[in-house]
Amino acid sequence: MELKDYIIYENDNLITALLKIEKNKKGFLIVLNDEQVCCGTLSDGDIRRSIIANNDINELVSNASTKEFVYVTENDKFEKIIKLFKDNKINFLPILDNTNKLVNIITKRNMHLLLLKNIEYEYNYDFINMQDEEIENEIFYRPWGIYRTTLLNKYSQSKLLVVYPQSELSLQEHKKRDEHWIVMHGNGKLIIGELEKKITRGDYIFIPRGCKHQLININDKEKLMVAEVQIGEYFGEDDIIRYSDKYNRN
Repeated sequence: MELKDYIIYENDNLITALLKIEKNKKGFLIVLNDEQVCCGTLSDGDIRRSIIANNDINELVSNASTKEFVYVTENDKFEKIIKLFKDNKINFLPILDNTNKLVNIITKRNMHLLLLKNIEYEYNYDFINMQDEEIENEIFYRPWGIYRTTLLNKYSQSKLLVVYPQSELSLQEHKKRDEHWIVMHGNGKLIIGELEKKITRGDYIFIPRGCKHQLININDKEKLMVAEVQIGEYFGEDDIIRYSDKYNRN
């Protein structure tokens, strides 16, 4: 995809706009005038409302577009973008230069992926081709429950672990990372080295690399939720050495 796949002109008709939205799969377009100046936005909802009101698929884009739109400039900081995206009605932001010409577009999903991957924001970053479906792919299902990666960079990884009632992670160790756990909800049992103890909300546990450990949810009804921060030089799943596993995984 290219920036042009998200551009429509005010004198184009709604059929042309629908075809472009179908191609880019994002549900919106940025409206330009003949001078290439950004003069509005057009969503699939705008098109639908226009067709219902006027019963004319050949209506001009200028008559259906939103002319009072929110945007940022190439000089704005990332903090402003984060603040604007707190509005649930805003899912994308045109990025304009000082002559109101379009230089880029950032979506709310782009913003989340920047935060997840700890990527430095630059107004001319290739947001168009960003693989933002990774946001969903960062939720993983396991026999014991689920985990979601909330941050991943070359220095660290953080996760939210949700362990189902009467379920448990394998007895394991890591060679390339240390782990820091904070129990957020529920009650469990921790095995760390030769020590076995009960854990509950608010407990903090440090697990150095090379130390055998296991997390067990001892509750019959409630899930056990743990925030995990990994610090090291490698965070792949193949740095798990299992010594025993309830689900017969290697």
